[in-house]
Amino acid sequence: MIIANFKEANNRYTFSITGHANFDDIGKDIVCAAVSVLTTAIVNEVNRFGVMHENNDESISFSFIAVQTSQSPTDCHLYRLYEMLKENLQEIERQYPENMKVVLE
Repeated sequence: MIIANFKEANNRYTFSITGHANFDDIGKDIVCAAVSVLTTAIVNEVNRFGVMHENNDESISFSFIAVQTSQSPTDCHLYRLYEMLKENLQEIERQYPENMKVVLE
């Protein structure tokens, strides 16, 4: 099972994604492919902002702080990317609950 953890506290936003979907054989696993493509797209965009992340064969992890401005946190580009990832992974979880779990803290 793929587990995506999302944590929000004091304008600090963290997510980590670990595990394997085990929906099908390697190369045929549509759940893994969906999570991989979505996460890679978000990670590539987040990297444009110089945000560092940890990555190994089993997991990926990000943490960033939403910049305080006169605008609300929802106006922060990084926050919108974070929400986009979370919402889309929740949709995958709804469709494949035995292969994907989203944990909100």
